[in-house]
Amino acid sequence: MPGGHKWSHYFAIYQAVFGPRRVEPLRILEIGVLGGASLRLWKRYFTHPATLIVGIDILPECIKFDAPADGIRVRIGNQTDPRFLKGVVEEFGPFDLIIDDGSHHSSHIIASFNHLYAEGLKESGIYFVEDLHANYWHPWRDSRRSFLDICKELLDHMHAHYQRAAPQAFLINKPSDQPMAALEVPLITTMIKEIRFFDSIVVIHKTHREYIPYYLRA
Repeated sequence: MPGGHKWSHYFAIYQAVFGPRRVEPLRILEIGVLGGASLRLWKRYFTHPATLIVGIDILPECIKFDAPADGIRVRIGNQTDPRFLKGVVEEFGPFDLIIDDGSHHSSHIIASFNHLYAEGLKESGIYFVEDLHANYWHPWRDSRRSFLDICKELLDHMHAHYQRAAPQAFLINKPSDQPMAALEVPLITTMIKEIRFFDSIVVIHKTHREYIPYYLRA
């Protein structure tokens, strides 16, 4: 890929995750512009003419890849800066897809996720973080917990309702039984539909749960 590089096994993952949505009109945020190759890649891959690709990078020279006529926008700022990220979301978002291919520093990945997942991603959106092998290497592992550690915690948060209520609350034995009316859980519990782990990649599908699932017993 001229001007950039990707691990060869990533392309099958892109197709598995993004393929079903490639013909939709999407708003896509990519963290990390570098040589601009991935911006061009996404613009070719996502085929709807209304799709907007937004790239952010800390390097001022990346502004040269800003191409409004081609549906590519670039903004310069730090992926850990909440004010900058809020401004990008207000200008172009919320986004259908957020792809973190930025600094690969664990602290930066965590900060971006904390600032973008809740407010910057649509309820049907996908948060995609790649090159997570760097979480195992110094100096990119620059925080006590890596983003992979955070994702393992998210698995528990996704199942928090099962931890906070007795099993009977999820079971219906006869037609007169009613499911629980309310259960207090962390906000993030209501916002995760699915977490997928690949080699060096984590994909988090966002949703808004309006009910707590329960099982029907015969």
